[in-house]
This record gives sequence, structure tokens and C-alpha cells, in this order.
Amino acid sequence: MISRSKFNNANFNFCEIQELLDEPNFEKQFDEAIPQLNKLKYTVAHAPIHWPFFFNTYYDLDWQKLENRIEKSIYLSSKLNVKNIVIHIGTVLDENGDYDEEKSYEKNIEYLDRFVKISSELNIKIAIENGTNMEKDTTPYPDELIKLVDYFNSKYKKEVLGICLDFGHANVKKLNIYNELIKIGDRLIVTHIHDNYGTDTHNFPYQGTINWKDAYKGLVDINYNGELTLELRYKEYQLKNEDEINLTYDILNKITSYEDKCVNYAHRGASSYAPENTIKSYDLGIEMGATGIELDLQRTKDGKIVVFHDDKLDNKSNCKGKIEDYTYAELLKYDFGSWFDEKYKNEKIVLFEDFAKKYFDKNLTFAIELKGIGFEQEVIDIINKYKKHNSYYITSFKYEALKNIYNIDKNIKKSWLIQTKINNEVIEKANEIELSQICPSAEIVDEEQIKLANDNGFGIRIWGVLNTDLMEKVYRYNIEGMTVNFPDKLKDLKDGANCNE
Repeated sequence: MISRSKFNNANFNFCEIQELLDEPNFEKQFDEAIPQLNKLKYTVAHAPIHWPFFFNTYYDLDWQKLENRIEKSIYLSSKLNVKNIVIHIGTVLDENGDYDEEKSYEKNIEYLDRFVKISSELNIKIAIENGTNMEKDTTPYPDELIKLVDYFNSKYKKEVLGICLDFGHANVKKLNIYNELIKIGDRLIVTHIHDNYGTDTHNFPYQGTINWKDAYKGLVDINYNGELTLELRYKEYQLKNEDEINLTYDILNKITSYEDKCVNYAHRGASSYAPENTIKSYDLGIEMGATGIELDLQRTKDGKIVVFHDDKLDNKSNCKGKIEDYTYAELLKYDFGSWFDEKYKNEKIVLFEDFAKKYFDKNLTFAIELKGIGFEQEVIDIINKYKKHNSYYITSFKYEALKNIYNIDKNIKKSWLIQTKINNEVIEKANEIELSQICPSAEIVDEEQIKLANDNGFGIRIWGVLNTDLMEKVYRYNIEGMTVNFPDKLKDLKDGANCNE
């Protein structure tokens, strides 16, 4: 069945038949089955295991039997031309029942030595697998695996040992998968792909709490080119239907063909480098690689819609007071650039309609923030007059303004800027006006909040990305964009993450 599916390779799992390895005539039976087995291409094998997997003697495991089974599985794997075999290693617990990493490391060197010698002679690499942190199953974490890999590869002066990162096990331990992948680096030679909600249930990807975007970015950042091995618990009916197996392939492909949908919004333009909400700032943002522009709208004394953020003009121009105190013609007399740098002297305030004429035909996404209430219809009219596509979001901290937009035109995409955490109350209010996005602050958002929004059908755009540390943190989340004052730095981050797609 698998040979007729979309999968290219298979994993031979000796765990499922480990009792047969004790039979004296099993190797002969295996040899007779090889023509049938070779209808599939096996690139990975999984050695037999015992559970719970502790070296402590009071668990009374038959280690000799296990070691004989593993040794036999390595020999049989060579007959299938397998390149990597996954082996679970053991754990030593201290007198309190806690994981003793140093003693485990010493014991695992002794335990693995025999297998590494055999496998290296057969040109098979051993991939040692990380464990979980469940009760009665405290098996080694990546830190110990890294030490073991470095020890044996140094001893043999070639790559004989690598790491199998089991994503599900890492999720049970609540490890940061991206950080673990970066730490492991080129020691990673096999992966086990499955998902869970905190217990080792081996669900399909996306049926659990693993951040697969994070996992993908980590694999890309370490230039991983090894195996992506699904380790799922199929139902019997699924194994009888190649279409069911192909559904699994399509889910895996969703991980590996990840498309970066994070829009790089130049926040008021490239506002770290030019005076915000000016033509110079927008043009520079686009030049720096922004794929979106965020701008702020207010209404003048004579009803014109202009682009300006602050409540008062005092700090961002050479005049005093509020936008609503001046007509548009009066505002044009003032300098909106030299407050930032003298080279921008006499930069003018921007009329929203002029902005729309200049930029709306570009391949950009626009986050158009309403700083007040009562001019929603005028904004919609200008958008509809000049729009060339549908990548426009009207956004605001003012829920009433977004409710007004909803009542005018339910089809316009709306984003609500919030200063609280995403919770059930936020979700309820977002549903009432059919928001497209919820926009939390970078400083307080986390993956749990984003999952709550995503599970309820809302995209996420992040605001308040004040520095590159915050930028790197939120970029790994499942988001549709972020507003940054430094679009060049976000472009570099995105290019680095996607260079090996």
C-alpha cells in the first residue's frame, strides 16, 4: 500500500517485531522476505526498545536480550541498505528519582560502544533519540545527546553517531523546538514527526500544540537535509487505503512547503531612518524591502483626511496644537521633517488621497489606522476609489471605529489593535464585528494567545516591535505580519529564514 502512495521512503520499525528477533530462524525468514521488502526503499530503521527505559537495576529489565535484539536489527538493516538506525538510550536516576545527566552520560557511552562499533563497520549511522519528561519515562534530553555524539564522532574521527529529534517527545517536555534545533545543528540526521497536547500520543501534525512554523524555521536555519520520518499511530482501516496514507503525506508536505506569510509592514514608513508618515519615510521603507505600509489617519478642521499619528503636532512638526485645529491648507505651511533631521526640512504632511494615488497600485499590503471616530465613510470612499487589489486592512485601537466600518461595509477587512492579552472576551468582541485580524502587543503576546485567536479564525498582526529581540521572538509565531520601524532588519531576518526553502 505504501509503495503506491506518495511517499518515497519507508522506516523499518524493529520495535513492532522485536520478539521475533529472539527466534533462532528469524534471520533466514527475513532473508526470504527481502525481495518483497525491497519493493520499498528503506532509509531509516528503528531498533528495539524496552520501556520504561532506565538503567536502574530495580526496574529489572533484561538488558542482554535487548542488546542482542539491537545488534541483530543493525545487521538486518544493512541488508535493506538502511543508512540510519534510531536507538533509544537509557537514563540513570538519582536517589530522589530525578534524571542524573552525568551518570546517564557515562552509562550510555558504555551502552552504545558495542553498537557504534558494529554499525560503523556496516556504514550505518546511529541516531540517538531524545526522550520525554513523563512520569516513569524520564529519558535523555538533547543536551546529553549532543555530548554523546561529540564523544563518539571524536573517538572514531568520522560521523558515526547523530541525533534523532522526536518533535512529540520534545513537546511533552515543553522544550522550545526552535532553540533545540539550533543547539543540535548539524548533528541532526533523523526526525520523528508527530504531535500531541502534552502527552506522548503520536497524533498527526497540527493535532496538538507543536508550533510547526517554528520547527520549519529551525530546520531551515540549520540547513537540515536529512529524513523527515512520520511516526504516527494509524488506524487499521487507514493502512488499507492509499488515499488515507496520502492524507498524511499532504500534512507533512504542508510543513515542508511552508510559505512565509509575515507581511513586513513599514511602521509609518521606515520611521527609524526618516520622519514618520512622510513620503520620504514610505519610499525608504519600500526601498528597504517592506511588503506593507502602516499609516495613521486623522481629520483636519475642514474635513480633509491626512496622515499623522500623534494627538498633538508639537513633537513632529514646527507647529502647535492638534490636527483638528487646522485646515489642510494651513498645515501645508509647516515643516514635518526637520524635527527628525535637518536634511528632511520642509517635508510636508501627507493627504490620504495623495497617498492612495501614489501607493495603492503597488504590490503592498496596507494597515490603515483610524486615530479617531466619525470619518469612517470618507476613508472607505478613498480606498474604494483608488484600490487595485484587496490587501487593505482598516485598523484601530478604537473598537467603536471598527464597529462603524462593519456597519458601513461588512466586506472590508478590519484589524483590532489591543493593549491587553488575547482572551475569550476579546474573541467574543472580534466575532461581533467579523474581524480579520487581532493585533496584540509584541511585549505581552505569546503562543497560547495566538493559538486561541487562530483556533477561532483570526489572523494575527503584531504591533509594538520596539527592537530586534522582540522582532525575532514574534517572527517565529504563526502571524500574518508585524509593524516595524526598521523594515530592512525584518527583511534580513525573513531572507535568512527562507534562503533554503
